[in-house]
Formats: sequence, C-alpha cells, structure tokens
Amino acid sequence: MNANLAQQIYDRMNKVFPQSDDSLVSAATLLANVYGSIGDIDKASDIRIQLTKSGAKKKSGLSWTVVDGQVYQFRAHGVNHPRSKEIHAEAEKISAELVEHGHQHDSS
Repeated sequence: MNANLAQQIYDRMNKVFPQSDDSLVSAATLLANVYGSIGDIDKASDIRIQLTKSGAKKKSGLSWTVVDGQVYQFRAHGVNHPRSKEIHAEAEKISAELVEHGHQHDSS
C-alpha cells in the first residue's frame, strides 16, 4: 500500500476541488483507511478526528446488481428491499462462517 501516493492524491484533490465536500470526505475516509491498513494508527486517527470536528458526513455508496434481467440498487445496511431481513440474516450467517474459518474483519 503506497500511503505517500494516497496522501499526494488527497492533497491534490483538496487543492483542485476545495469546495467538493462530498468527494473530499470520501477521499479522507479512504486515506485514513490506507494509513490504518499499514499500521499508522496515529495518522488514521488524526484524519478521522479532523472529519469528526468538521462535522462532515460521508454519504453511503449505492450499489447495483442485475438478477434475471432486473436491476436492483441498494445501500449498505439498507432496508428498502422487501426481503432485506432475509438478506441481512444470510449476510450475518456468511460473516460468522468466515470468522469460524479464521477471517478477521478489517475495521479500519
């Protein structure tokens, strides 16, 4: 993971698009995740603290998938799908099975 390059990209975005709050919040979140993934917890924490102090909120992403020619869109933890309870229950089941087999979730 190249944290230096990620930092340069974020700095450039901040310079070129200073008024683009939504993009900068997402970019700062990704930058914090990069630092966290390489073990630089102090830098990751500093970025997250700055985001909290600024009051900026990251918008959740929207995903699409096509099943049998039908397009479905959803957000993380969304409840708009008529079978969302079943979907979330299955996701929890799969997550538990992964942990049983040694998977460690990345919480950065």
